[in-house]
Amino acid sequence: MLFITANYVFAFLKRKVPFSFVRKYLFGLEIIMICTVATSIAMGPKTGAVMGGLLMIVNYLAEGRSSEYFIVTILLYTIAGYAAYYYRSYDFIALGVLITSIYNFFAFIFSKLMGANTVTLLVFSAVNIASNILLFTIYGNFVLGLLS
Repeated sequence: MLFITANYVFAFLKRKVPFSFVRKYLFGLEIIMICTVATSIAMGPKTGAVMGGLLMIVNYLAEGRSSEYFIVTILLYTIAGYAAYYYRSYDFIALGVLITSIYNFFAFIFSKLMGANTVTLLVFSAVNIASNILLFTIYGNFVLGLLS
């Protein structure tokens, strides 16, 4: 419940950024991946999968937006949540960065196939990967510790 609430608040606050051209590039900022990976490692693949999908839905609701990439994004976070458990023996920070990178690779491919703008996708991926590297590096062990 803590992760769901934190994700909602984080996503809701992004919606309050005053300039739409800036806000557009903040979609890559999220706390979904760190919460999903930590949940999977601590509670198992099914719970991790549910958490990944659920947090993405909460994110869309909190941001008050819809997207043609809604289904793809939810599926990718669900898969990430399921898969993370099976690599739990790896360093948590390295695993988080790896799963974030894989997520962005597939999100880029599927979004591009659906007609997304290449520059927007590259900016999204750069922001998402960089912010997740920081999140996992700075807060990773703390977040995982919340579930242990």
